[in-house]
Amino acid sequence: MHKDPRQKHFLRIKGKIRGIYVVKILHICRIIFIIYAFSGRERIARGRLSLCWEAGASFGTYCCAGKCYNRISTSTELKYGEPMRILENRGNWYKGNLHMHTTLSDGALDPVEAINIYREAGYDFIAITDHRKVGHLWQDDSFLILPGVEWDTGDAVHMPVYHILGIGMDRETVDFYQGAPYEGAPLGNARAGLWVGARTGRKRYHPHPQAVIEAIRAAGGIAILAHPAWSVMSPEELYDLHGLAGAEIFNSVSGVPYNPARDEASYYWDIWAKNGRLIGAFANDDTHYYSGEQTKAFTMVNAPALHRDAIMEALRKGNFYASCGPRFHSIDYDPEQGLVAVKCSKDVQTVIFKSNTPWPDDAFQEINGSGAASYRIMHADRFVRIELIDRQGRKAWCSPFAVGRSR
Repeated sequence: MHKDPRQKHFLRIKGKIRGIYVVKILHICRIIFIIYAFSGRERIARGRLSLCWEAGASFGTYCCAGKCYNRISTSTELKYGEPMRILENRGNWYKGNLHMHTTLSDGALDPVEAINIYREAGYDFIAITDHRKVGHLWQDDSFLILPGVEWDTGDAVHMPVYHILGIGMDRETVDFYQGAPYEGAPLGNARAGLWVGARTGRKRYHPHPQAVIEAIRAAGGIAILAHPAWSVMSPEELYDLHGLAGAEIFNSVSGVPYNPARDEASYYWDIWAKNGRLIGAFANDDTHYYSGEQTKAFTMVNAPALHRDAIMEALRKGNFYASCGPRFHSIDYDPEQGLVAVKCSKDVQTVIFKSNTPWPDDAFQEINGSGAASYRIMHADRFVRIELIDRQGRKAWCSPFAVGRSR
């Protein structure tokens, strides 16, 4: 049986119309994809810029969740390819130590003596962090003392050891040692609980470290993980913790002769950042003995004024770096050019750019006092952090930041 010629003609026209619609739909999809790609979201969706700053809502999101934000100004979305100021320098630089002890706990000097040592050494602010004793806010025209405390939990047997600094609280901290309001998830095979301490032989309650962090934040402060190397932490023991403003990349008293050479902990930052956790880097003395470890390390904060609120806001936004001597002046990142540029003090001899790539080009640069260096992002790079080394071998460290070639 033969089809009617008119029916054949109708079927040919119908096929052409269907083909035209398919082509138009594909063309529209192509336009949508191009717009999506040029908005920067396509490269983020591929995981090029997928790392997030850690400290919860308090820390500046960098390039995360499909949007790219300035780490300092968390409300401004960056345009595709726009250069980014990683380390802000428009305010004033203030030198501080956020970890020290006095005779109120296990320190060798009373608070007045300890304060005078740091004030006379040119520090602008400190936090006295005696064990389980919250200090008080004090300020005059040239010196600021932030409220501080060092909380501890774990005994290295039932639970890993966590020492957590609380800085800048403006309200009373809950007494979580009497029974934490937040028990949290297991840490390996351990939960928060009551047991006999392996070191002290006394039975006491060990709260979940997340309870400590949340109590500090609820009291208006920021939480800093103290001396991860001294605590012999495994890197993964941080992954279940949220809300940290950062951790100590350098802790003076954790070095010799006071402790077994665990003062620098920078390797943790590479492992954490490789696994998507960009942790702020602090350098503190953790002064106890005042016999050589004092005034060795410091955290430089860029803020508009030497005032509790201004310093706390800068710490929350991540506008700080850690040092034992050298100074960062600025860090800029141009994703369009794939270039990181750093300016630093003239005493810097060496600049080291570290990333997740094991074989980076020009990662080690001898600048011999030029005060500037740059690094071209490699295809595999997902983060960068920078170390400065001066003529005396002293170091400075910036916090890691997310990178990714735009093309």
